[in-house]
Amino acid sequence: MRRFSSLLALSGVLALTSSLVAVSPVTAGASTTLHATSVQYPSTVLASVPLVRITYNQAVTATSLPKLRLSPAVATIWQQVGPNTVQAMASGYLVPNMRYATTIPTALSCSSSCTATTTVPKTLVASGSLTWMDQLFAQLNYLPVSFTTTVKRTSLANPVAGTFAWRFAKLPGALKVLWHVGTYNVILKGAIMRFQDIHGFATTGLPTAQTWQMLLHDASLAKHNPNPWNYVSVSKARPESLTLYVNGDVAYKTLVNTGIPQAQTDNGTYPVYLRFRTTTMSGTNPDGSKYHDTGIPYVSYFNGGDALHGFIRYSYGYPQSLGCVEMMYTHAGLVWPHTPIGTLVTVS
Repeated sequence: MRRFSSLLALSGVLALTSSLVAVSPVTAGASTTLHATSVQYPSTVLASVPLVRITYNQAVTATSLPKLRLSPAVATIWQQVGPNTVQAMASGYLVPNMRYATTIPTALSCSSSCTATTTVPKTLVASGSLTWMDQLFAQLNYLPVSFTTTVKRTSLANPVAGTFAWRFAKLPGALKVLWHVGTYNVILKGAIMRFQDIHGFATTGLPTAQTWQMLLHDASLAKHNPNPWNYVSVSKARPESLTLYVNGDVAYKTLVNTGIPQAQTDNGTYPVYLRFRTTTMSGTNPDGSKYHDTGIPYVSYFNGGDALHGFIRYSYGYPQSLGCVEMMYTHAGLVWPHTPIGTLVTVS
């Protein structure tokens, strides 16, 4: 149950699942002034939770109230909870993490219908579960897992019962242990970044309202990820190597160089966050001298200053870099098109 806070004085929280109550309507032609004695609203809003619950000092009929209007616009409906108590529910779906502005009718003038004479502004923040996001991203092929519903989905407003399954049997087990339904993990972060990049959004990897809104839009149209799901595994076992997976199959493998002991390439799994076809890399060597290398090709940054890229060396397969994963130019050129923003890179 969600905790509700009071705009006015409260003496406890009403049950959210109260049964509907029949109320005698206000006599036609008579005018009655009603004042709210209690206004309750959630700190975050779900589709199944009232947007607001109001108790007035006299009986009121839910159907006589003016519509509660939200901005951005979402359809709402008033429900009768008790003789003096009504609540507003969203009848359209709410975009998670979106802020909705509304005005709460704290005083009414009622005859055959009611008009608000006093209102209080309020901003409500919609909430959405990461399980719901997992389901939608899985169904749109932004994750290495699939989702199959076990009940008919009648709305996109909430997650539904169903099962997740790995789409690709050949992926390393080290990646699979990172996936947990309903949690913010690096696999979900990569999917969010890939989705944001495809739609031209800032690739924050965070489940922003803008991201949710577009995800719900794409889900309503069954608009799938236009690209394959790619993954890069870098092994520091000698000889050091890189394996590129495209939709779960090994598409390419090559020797690489990782960081020397003084500047090791950190183990872990990271999403690619920045890319260049060519760029300049500058920094400080372990001995304190400076380097300024121009024309570095096929660069995909995945962890701080560490990147996959081409670099000319006499040989490959053992630590030589300052943390990056270096490849021959030709190999880097073959890998680079398959490492867009959000692609996961595991170093182990």
